[in-house]
Amino acid sequence: MRTAFYKVRARRNLEGKWESAIVTVLLGFLVFAAIDAIFGKTYLDGGFFILCLRLVFQGPVTLGMMMFFLSNSRNSNPQVSLLFKGFDNWINAFLTILLSVMIIAFWSIFLLVPGIIAALSYSMSFYILADNPESKPLEALRRSKLMMKGHKTELFKLQLSFIGWLFLSLITCGILFIFYVGPLYFATITEFYESLQEISDY
Repeated sequence: MRTAFYKVRARRNLEGKWESAIVTVLLGFLVFAAIDAIFGKTYLDGGFFILCLRLVFQGPVTLGMMMFFLSNSRNSNPQVSLLFKGFDNWINAFLTILLSVMIIAFWSIFLLVPGIIAALSYSMSFYILADNPESKPLEALRRSKLMMKGHKTELFKLQLSFIGWLFLSLITCGILFIFYVGPLYFATITEFYESLQEISDY
């Protein structure tokens, strides 16, 4: 089963690097927690301007997270500082996450399923941006959509395999997520992306 394959590769690539992966996830968690504390429930009561301010930070940190786990997957010794390297390309990172949120929100208007499909379609955008910093946001989204053609169900099943762990993470107030689930989840999705790269011609 491919889900098990991705997880095995993820665990193998995390060997000897769990500590840096945990610190990266912890810092990312703290950044997002700080963003939420500062900007509040932006989708509900902050308005579009406040949402944009939130995404100005969320986009680059997400990009930095992908850069770290790509480096981890490629058998290098990733530095925690990669988490903040996304700010070197913050305009593209911000526009990528802004456009993806808007597209997913648009399709979610029609029903939950179209929104999920849209989220899966554009889920590789930040990996593509990490690999191709010169790519424009629309190009990263387009490439992600092409890459995910015929593979959305596989990714959905892969994400569902973490549901139990995510539930336990909620019970432990995020502690389990930071110290185990988060690093494994991001490393696993990264292996999925790497596998797609081998067969995609986008």
